[in-house]
Amino acid sequence: MNKKANILLRKFCCLILCVTSLNLYSQNPNITSHFDIVFHRVSYLLQNLHYNIKEVDDDFSSEILTAYLNGLDAPKLFFIAKDSAEFEEYRYRLDDEMLGEPVLRYKVINEKYIQRLNEIDSLLNGLLAKPFKFTKKQSIDLNYENVPFAANEKVRLERWQNILKYKVLVTYNDYLTIDYKDSAVNGKVRKKLEAKARESVLKIETRNIKNLLKITTEQEAFQNYVNTITNLYDPHTAYFLPVDTRSFQEGMSGIYYGIGALLTESEGRVSIKELMIGGPAWKNGQVEVGDVFVKVQEENGEEIDVAGMSSSELIRLTRGAKGSKFTITFRANNQTLKTVTLIREALQLEDTFVKSAVIESNGIKTGYITFPKFYTSFDEDHGRSCTEDVAKEVLKLKAEGVTSIILDIRGNVGGSLGEVIDMVGLFVDEGPVVLVNNTWNATSVGKMRPNTKIWSGPLVVLVNETSASASEIFAAAIQDYKRGVIVGSSSTFGKGTVQRSININHQLQGYENIDLGTIHLTVQKYYRITGKSTQLKGVASDIILPGLYQPYDVQEKSYKTALKWDTLNPVDYQINRTLATTVDDVIYKGRDLMKNDLILDSIQNKIDWLTDLGDVVSLNIKSYQTIEESRKNTVKFIRDRLKLPSLLEVKNSQYFQSHYEEMENFKKETNRFWLSNLQSDLYLKKTVDIARVLELSWPAENKTAARIN
Repeated sequence: MNKKANILLRKFCCLILCVTSLNLYSQNPNITSHFDIVFHRVSYLLQNLHYNIKEVDDDFSSEILTAYLNGLDAPKLFFIAKDSAEFEEYRYRLDDEMLGEPVLRYKVINEKYIQRLNEIDSLLNGLLAKPFKFTKKQSIDLNYENVPFAANEKVRLERWQNILKYKVLVTYNDYLTIDYKDSAVNGKVRKKLEAKARESVLKIETRNIKNLLKITTEQEAFQNYVNTITNLYDPHTAYFLPVDTRSFQEGMSGIYYGIGALLTESEGRVSIKELMIGGPAWKNGQVEVGDVFVKVQEENGEEIDVAGMSSSELIRLTRGAKGSKFTITFRANNQTLKTVTLIREALQLEDTFVKSAVIESNGIKTGYITFPKFYTSFDEDHGRSCTEDVAKEVLKLKAEGVTSIILDIRGNVGGSLGEVIDMVGLFVDEGPVVLVNNTWNATSVGKMRPNTKIWSGPLVVLVNETSASASEIFAAAIQDYKRGVIVGSSSTFGKGTVQRSININHQLQGYENIDLGTIHLTVQKYYRITGKSTQLKGVASDIILPGLYQPYDVQEKSYKTALKWDTLNPVDYQINRTLATTVDDVIYKGRDLMKNDLILDSIQNKIDWLTDLGDVVSLNIKSYQTIEESRKNTVKFIRDRLKLPSLLEVKNSQYFQSHYEEMENFKKETNRFWLSNLQSDLYLKKTVDIARVLELSWPAENKTAARIN
């Protein structure tokens, strides 16, 4: 793991483990008897359809073993050298399993892993029984990428003592700074806080071990091993067990099948917070706000007691196949029990859809549109297209009299290639959008449909380091056609690959009616119409704002198995020379504007300081506090500067306001929170400034076209 990623690990490693276990919760039990079929089918697809076909030989087998062990135990805290030595007999035999032998060897490794997890679990109480002293000049290196497995149990124990001391130090310091706000604390109180910190770390580590044990069960261990192999092909190829396949499609389409309720969690109980108007629970008439989940049961399935489940786990249970029946036992507000049977219906994840607003200043209106992914319908009856939704919002904004539009795709994770091609057509007359190269080196050109443009006015696209995949194609096309200005981090994420979902049972004789899961397989790479790939390099912004994710190496280039950057021959495309001159002129002016911005400069300096922090952390309380105080002040400085002292006037469109009173309360609250964030967003303000400069320079004939087309 690289050093920047370790910074995040320090704060969030426990959360990641918990989330991982939730994502793998409650899978289809039928898959266990078909592991060999699934494994060999995945191997076949990788060897025949993946964009980056590899030679399955002893060298690749060696890579698999190393990656699998590192995946299970990256920080080298569980396995010991003896284990690694025992596994060496598999180093050049795992390729044989891919080529047809039964898949067995990962199970042996998994069993040893379970043993080591239980060993550490039994040691935690003893390791955290005695107080830690934080006065010595001692440190810990959190960059464990090249650390070998512990030579023996004694060395492993020493590693655990160090990592636990570090975690107790972090928690202890949190208590001092949060509970006592860095005020003077006497020795007696410090001892109590240190003991409290050890108790807290014990609970967290015990829970983490249990979560890790959850992913060692049959199906989860199998999925983990398969995905070790798929990840060696590239970071975005993955195998999904049946339930995870549904979750992936729900995320892509914005449609899921559930009961239509917002859940809340308190004191170990999950209850109904709000009902979605028109949803199954609302239409049933018996479900009420405050009802507590007691038991759930699929039609013809076993009854499940949900006591102690988190809301995330319960949400996964309440979602399922379209039209399926689901029975829930609730404890009502009056403490009586009631049982209701609901039929799952199509529901929409509102936060995944397009939103728009109007930003007004001195009588000039700028349109604002954002959406987190290029969602598509997957041919669902109630599916939505992000291109169609953006088109609707553009028309609403035109009716409001906006003179420019900002398309905010910060954090947009990508999605449908077809959607992004169509969306470029809303802003560009006609022509190619993207080049797509496949496994067999055959290149196709994705072209806009003719006569779909609905906005000819000034356009600014706002991006950041997490704008990925399809969003990068969009930004690249706007940039290549000189149709607008790209504003944001120095470059976008850098994912220039295309994945296709393939059902494992597809064309598999005798398994047509058995859900064996899905492989999300990288089968293509895409390129700009200039012939340059967006892979690894992303799209460079025309006007750069400080990259807030810079210290954390979140981009594609941080993945060791990411595919390489390369080029194809460019294709012919036509640009409007007048617009091109205007855009280039505004880019020049905008860069000059940002260059002389003292606030942006101060933010960049602080981000650079965070970037340069190393992985070696002092276990001396005074030294640790000095660095943490600097880190805390630096983060606070950045946050404070990112919030505008004078708020932007951001409001909903008139169309939205006309439907406001009909909305559920949680949707109203979400909208208020969203507007509030936009109003204080420094980067949005800077983008509005660029849009204003663009408006002033925009050719008159295109201003007219923006009003009438």
